[in-house]
Amino acid sequence: MKMFNHYFKIAYRANLNHKRHSILNIFGLALGLAAALVVALFAQHEMSYDKWQPNADNTYRVELDWSSFGFDVYPTANLTRSQDFKTLSGVEDVFGLVRAGNRLTNVNDGENNFKLASLFVATENIESFIKLNVLAGDIKQVLNQPWQLALS
Repeated sequence: MKMFNHYFKIAYRANLNHKRHSILNIFGLALGLAAALVVALFAQHEMSYDKWQPNADNTYRVELDWSSFGFDVYPTANLTRSQDFKTLSGVEDVFGLVRAGNRLTNVNDGENNFKLASLFVATENIESFIKLNVLAGDIKQVLNQPWQLALS
């Protein structure tokens, strides 16, 4: 214990004699620890993304990479063409989810009127890929009959 007190005394005296150097060292240490913490939190977030979904370890998102032509990376939106992936080895099933439009959609249910900001069209196997909390409507009926709606 006496040895640690001696080391702390020497460090304290060195900090008093070389104030700028000490401040730069402490600032550099704080900046390095903050950067390491940000990288660790980012990696944890990326690794935990969509883990709450059923069968998340075997679910992949297929995208079209147009970055070599100066465009962005886009998810594949052609549902018929994406069904061709079922012929590839290792692919068990393919799920499609497409935004039905970018404008507000009016929905009438008897006396109730709703404006939906996000309206999506999905393939019938949605429940094996996405865990839904359906608030209103029957998801089985929506997937089997036209002009049906389920709110989640």
